[in-house]
Amino acid sequence: MTARRELEIKLALPPTSVAHLKKIPLIQALKALPKRATEVSVYFDTDKHKLRKNGLMLRVRRIGKRYVQTIKATGNAGLFERGEWENEIADGQPDLSLVRDTPLKPLMNGKLRRQLKPMFETRVHRTIYPISNRAHVIELAVDRGKIDTGVNSLPLCELELELKRGNETDLFSVA
Repeated sequence: MTARRELEIKLALPPTSVAHLKKIPLIQALKALPKRATEVSVYFDTDKHKLRKNGLMLRVRRIGKRYVQTIKATGNAGLFERGEWENEIADGQPDLSLVRDTPLKPLMNGKLRRQLKPMFETRVHRTIYPISNRAHVIELAVDRGKIDTGVNSLPLCELELELKRGNETDLFSVA
């Protein structure tokens, strides 16, 4: 299991503003080409939102033929930071045997296992711009797609800046 501290800034964007990103000098100066991927993520919880009420999130994301289970916990980390535990798993169903070293473990019992169900799904086309120098590596991702509950859907357009290496000052300077 990969456990790490996630530090990111997410911004909702009007879809019409995505084209303007290419005009930002920082983006124009990038030497590496952006990477593109399609991601389908299913978020799990109970009807009473037990995970969300406890500051937790359980997601299974399909990237190509791979499935990655992610548990995120807000805890006392602050507005932009949270704990994150990721594992590659066999299929699109959560592997609850992998929660043992996460903040989800204290909540996990037979009742919660039975009550967990898909709450919504996101389908996004992601474009990733790697921003790096000797001091930092920051991933700028632009996601365009939709959030779908099976009954209703909403468009999704957001920009995410995630610190992969470096310090918080680097992230906020780029933002």
